[in-house]
Amino acid sequence: MQDLDFSEFEGGAGEAPGEAVAASAGPRVALAEPGRGGRRYMLLAPLYVDGYRLEEVTLRHLTQAELDDYAGGEIETRRLLLARVTGLHPDVIGAMIWPDSEALHQMFADLLPAFLKD
Repeated sequence: MQDLDFSEFEGGAGEAPGEAVAASAGPRVALAEPGRGGRRYMLLAPLYVDGYRLEEVTLRHLTQAELDDYAGGEIETRRLLLARVTGLHPDVIGAMIWPDSEALHQMFADLLPAFLKD
Protein backbone atom coordinates (compact mmCIF):
# COMPACT_ATOMS: atom_id res chain seq x y z
CA MET A 1 0.00 0.00 0.00
CA GLN A 2 1.42 3.37 -1.02
CA ASP A 3 1.78 6.16 1.57
CA LEU A 4 0.10 9.45 0.82
CA ASP A 5 2.39 12.47 0.55
CA PHE A 6 1.20 15.35 2.78
CA SER A 7 4.56 17.13 2.82
CA GLU A 8 3.14 20.23 1.12
CA PHE A 9 0.88 20.75 4.15
CA GLU A 10 3.62 20.42 6.75
CA GLY A 11 5.89 23.22 7.85
CA GLY A 12 9.39 23.55 6.51
CA ALA A 13 12.53 23.56 8.64
CA GLY A 14 11.84 25.32 11.91
CA GLU A 15 8.10 25.72 11.23
CA ALA A 16 5.31 24.06 13.11
CA PRO A 17 2.95 21.91 11.02
CA GLY A 18 0.35 24.13 9.38
CA GLU A 19 2.40 27.31 9.90
CA ALA A 20 3.46 27.50 6.24
CA VAL A 21 -0.13 27.12 5.07
CA ALA A 22 -1.40 29.76 7.53
CA ALA A 23 1.32 32.19 6.49
CA SER A 24 0.41 32.03 2.82
CA ALA A 25 -1.55 35.01 1.59
CA GLY A 26 -5.20 34.28 0.99
CA PRO A 27 -7.63 36.31 -1.07
CA ARG A 28 -8.52 39.82 0.03
CA VAL A 29 -12.20 39.66 0.90
CA ALA A 30 -14.50 42.49 1.97
CA LEU A 31 -18.24 42.78 2.26
CA ALA A 32 -19.63 44.74 -0.67
CA GLU A 33 -22.36 46.30 1.48
CA PRO A 34 -21.51 45.74 5.17
CA GLY A 35 -24.63 47.46 6.48
CA ARG A 36 -27.11 45.51 4.37
CA GLY A 37 -29.55 43.57 6.51
CA GLY A 38 -28.35 45.26 9.69
CA ARG A 39 -30.46 47.26 12.12
CA ARG A 40 -30.47 50.97 12.94
CA TYR A 41 -31.42 52.50 16.24
CA MET A 42 -32.02 56.20 16.97
CA LEU A 43 -30.74 56.99 20.46
CA LEU A 44 -33.25 58.47 22.91
CA ALA A 45 -30.36 60.31 24.56
CA PRO A 46 -27.68 61.21 21.97
CA LEU A 47 -24.07 61.25 23.14
CA TYR A 48 -21.01 63.28 22.30
CA VAL A 49 -18.11 60.98 21.47
CA ASP A 50 -14.77 62.71 20.98
CA GLY A 51 -16.65 65.90 20.12
CA TYR A 52 -18.98 64.28 17.58
CA ARG A 53 -22.69 63.90 18.23
CA LEU A 54 -23.83 60.27 18.12
CA GLU A 55 -27.56 60.06 17.41
CA GLU A 56 -27.89 56.73 15.61
CA VAL A 57 -26.24 53.33 15.97
CA THR A 58 -26.11 50.72 13.23
CA LEU A 59 -25.76 47.04 14.08
CA ARG A 60 -24.42 44.92 11.25
CA HIS A 61 -24.55 41.16 10.99
CA LEU A 62 -21.71 39.13 12.49
CA THR A 63 -19.16 37.55 10.20
CA GLN A 64 -18.17 33.91 10.55
CA ALA A 65 -14.72 35.05 11.71
CA GLU A 66 -16.31 37.06 14.55
CA LEU A 67 -18.39 34.05 15.58
CA ASP A 68 -15.21 31.97 15.60
CA ASP A 69 -13.39 34.61 17.67
CA TYR A 70 -16.25 34.71 20.20
CA ALA A 71 -16.49 30.91 20.42
CA GLY A 72 -12.70 30.68 20.77
CA GLY A 73 -12.57 33.26 23.56
CA GLU A 74 -10.74 35.96 21.59
CA ILE A 75 -13.79 38.19 22.04
CA GLU A 76 -14.45 37.67 25.74
CA THR A 77 -17.89 39.18 26.39
CA ARG A 78 -21.10 39.93 24.57
CA ARG A 79 -20.57 43.63 25.15
CA LEU A 80 -17.26 43.41 23.28
CA LEU A 81 -19.01 41.52 20.50
CA LEU A 82 -21.73 44.21 20.44
CA ALA A 83 -19.01 46.87 20.29
CA ARG A 84 -17.48 45.07 17.31
CA VAL A 85 -20.73 44.95 15.30
CA THR A 86 -21.61 48.58 16.07
CA GLY A 87 -18.12 49.97 15.58
CA LEU A 88 -18.39 51.66 18.98
CA HIS A 89 -15.89 51.55 21.81
CA PRO A 90 -17.26 49.57 24.81
CA ASP A 91 -17.06 52.76 26.93
CA VAL A 92 -19.56 54.43 24.58
CA ILE A 93 -22.04 51.60 25.14
CA GLY A 94 -21.40 51.86 28.88
CA ALA A 95 -22.20 55.58 28.82
CA MET A 96 -25.66 55.08 27.27
CA ILE A 97 -28.82 55.47 29.30
CA TRP A 98 -30.42 52.14 30.13
CA PRO A 99 -33.31 52.34 27.62
CA ASP A 100 -30.83 52.90 24.76
CA SER A 101 -28.48 50.18 25.98
CA GLU A 102 -31.36 47.76 26.53
CA ALA A 103 -32.73 48.39 23.03
CA LEU A 104 -29.32 47.83 21.43
CA HIS A 105 -28.77 44.61 23.40
CA GLN A 106 -32.21 43.34 22.36
CA MET A 107 -31.57 44.16 18.71
CA PHE A 108 -28.17 42.50 19.01
CA ALA A 109 -29.74 39.36 20.52
CA ASP A 110 -32.13 39.24 17.56
CA LEU A 111 -29.15 39.15 15.18
CA LEU A 112 -27.32 36.35 17.02
CA PRO A 113 -27.42 32.78 15.76
CA ALA A 114 -29.53 30.47 17.92
CA PHE A 115 -26.50 28.63 19.35
CA LEU A 116 -25.19 31.88 20.89
CA LYS A 117 -28.47 32.91 22.53
CA ASP A 118 -28.08 30.62 25.57
